[in-house]
Amino acid sequence: MATAETSTFPGLTLECAFTTGATTAASAWTDITAYLRRFQIHGGRQRENDQFEAWTMTLVLDNRDRRFDPEYSAGPHFGNLLPMRQVRLRDTWASTTRPRFYGYVDGWPQSYPDFDSDSIVELTVVDAVKWRALAVLLESVWAVEVKADTPRAWWRLGFRWLPECMPP
Repeated sequence: MATAETSTFPGLTLECAFTTGATTAASAWTDITAYLRRFQIHGGRQRENDQFEAWTMTLVLDNRDRRFDPEYSAGPHFGNLLPMRQVRLRDTWASTTRPRFYGYVDGWPQSYPDFDSDSIVELTVVDAVKWRALAVLLESVWAVEVKADTPRAWWRLGFRWLPECMPP
């Protein structure tokens, strides 16, 4: 588990692909590091016999100018604040940039901790493991529905919910 204030990592870069969904490779990344207040990364397993959990990252973003408010039509990202937007966190140390986390936004929940004087967005970003597990679940639900209709024949034509555009 990693928890940090942004000042701990001077070479930290947080980016979001606001115009790209989960099923296509991100081509345009927007740097939102200036709005990052804190983050936490957790997942994996604690002990050898535990099951692996999907990795998640929790981000707290400054939203006093409402740029991360999906309903604020004057915001720079209006219309693009949707679930499943790609997010990546990278750090640079000694001229080497390394990925720290790559995942997909669950939603853009607004929060007002000090009522009128402050506004934040606390994002939950999950890695591709969660979405692959969901794809398997959706495929099994589809199979149950098709079989309930008692078809004479059934050809599965390669169910592909997430393509090969997973993180590098």
